[in-house]
Amino acid sequence: MAQLKLYRPTQSGAVNQPFGANPAYYAKFLDRFGEPQKGHMGIDFQAAHGTPLYAVCDGVAWYVTDVHGGDGIYIQTDLFDYQAAQAYFWIINWHLCSKDDPQFKPLIPTDGTRVKVKAGQLIGYTDNTGAPFESSGDHLHFGLVPVQANGTPFDAHNGFDGCIDASPYLTNIFAGDIGKVAEVVTAVAAVVPQVAASNLPAQTKLDFFSKVVKFLQSLFK
Repeated sequence: MAQLKLYRPTQSGAVNQPFGANPAYYAKFLDRFGEPQKGHMGIDFQAAHGTPLYAVCDGVAWYVTDVHGGDGIYIQTDLFDYQAAQAYFWIINWHLCSKDDPQFKPLIPTDGTRVKVKAGQLIGYTDNTGAPFESSGDHLHFGLVPVQANGTPFDAHNGFDGCIDASPYLTNIFAGDIGKVAEVVTAVAAVVPQVAASNLPAQTKLDFFSKVVKFLQSLFK
């Protein structure tokens, strides 16, 4: 199975609150089993009202709301290997602009219909929906849950409602730049054969190819 790789969902990579933070505060809230939460269940990225949100991977997306007025978009990835078991991952994007926002409306169906999305696709905008119970200000709550085929979390009793820290899976690449990265890779791919077929000294070619490899590796860190 492929290793899960997630791009950064918003332009800013600044984090207001990491996964697992503030355990004393979140212990006041109960999970689906009535047990105290162990800490923050996702990563809060700084984002103002109307900040564009991009899909961090290929998958199937659908629109979600809750009883507190929160709006979100979930993305289910393709099949991955998680702790030696085949698993899907749900990517949670929460506190988004709702369908009633006069300016920044969701860009996927709001009736729960599941639609395919590609990494780097604009899917919605950040907000503060769910306030004041769930949110104290505009930001993006970003979560990751390994689930079975029926949507049941693999470890629902982990104190985070089955969520795990998404940080190890996040790259430094902004999802909105995926198209630009693809253009660069295509341009490099066109140059490499020309250099290989040229009359340049062998060492010069090797030096060039080494620099190309290092450059491409830097794009995907």
